[in-house]
Amino acid sequence: MRKLISNFIKYPVYANIIILTLIFGGGYALMNMKKAFFPERTSRNIFISVYYPGASPKEMDEGVTSRIEDAVRSIAGIKEITSTSSENTSFVNIETTGELDIDETLAEVKNAVDAISSMPSAAERPLIYKQRPLTQAMYLSVAGDVDLATLKKHAYKIEDDFLRSGYISQVKLTGFPPAEISIEVSEETLLKYKLTFDEISKAVARNNLDISAGMIKSGKH
Repeated sequence: MRKLISNFIKYPVYANIIILTLIFGGGYALMNMKKAFFPERTSRNIFISVYYPGASPKEMDEGVTSRIEDAVRSIAGIKEITSTSSENTSFVNIETTGELDIDETLAEVKNAVDAISSMPSAAERPLIYKQRPLTQAMYLSVAGDVDLATLKKHAYKIEDDFLRSGYISQVKLTGFPPAEISIEVSEETLLKYKLTFDEISKAVARNNLDISAGMIKSGKH
């Protein structure tokens, strides 16, 4: 070490060259470094959704969700599996460790789910996809001394403005319940067409509307 220091003292030009190299090299690296105010998060989640019209939450859990969980549980690179079984729908969220390529894990998950031979015949083909990497831009809160419907109207207008700007690709609205649709059918009409409340409920569910039989009430048009 003493010899190295003595050489730098004896030949100072070498020390200057090293300092200049570090300065220019650091400046070049800084100018070419990828920068973002909100860094893009790497995708680590894989989602599986299955639509099974007319199935109860228990039927979804036993006939679909549990079988998917058992099929993918042993795949390498999976950290945690969470699921939700609701009426007509099963949703499974697979969180990966991030140590393996998520595309390879996605392919293994698809193969495992496709190999399930005991899925209900009436269930639709599982939809399997990975979470897209997103760059978060901002949080925006809408408040005021008005009713909830008015706040929702303004929130949807702000969402449309952002999406039309060309700079924002996705906006997520939270903080209020989803809209509900109530269908009223008279008993006379049901008898005329020989229908039941359950048949109407299942027909609505097949059209991907979140309406349960309990929301269909007897009445007059």
